Amino acid sequence: MTKKQKREYYMAVIKSNLGWRYKDFKDLLRQLDREDVNQLWALVKEYHSIRPASSDKEMELWVKLKRMYEPDPEDQL
Repeated sequence: MTKKQKREYYMAVIKSNLGWRYKDFKDLLRQLDREDVNQLWALVKEYHSIRPASSDKEMELWVKLKRMYEPDPEDQL
């Protein structure tokens, strides 16, 4: 196989795996229970209230997570 053929082959493999992962992730999201997500969020908040972030990267991730998750009590899944 030439280098170009190998690249095309591996790109095809990667693309086919991405579709599978996306489908698997969508199925996982459908199975998530809102109650479980709320409990997980409470644990994360509790953990960070007891132990503050120790590095800039950890703090950055915490801020991103906090922005992404804003619970809506009227939201029904």
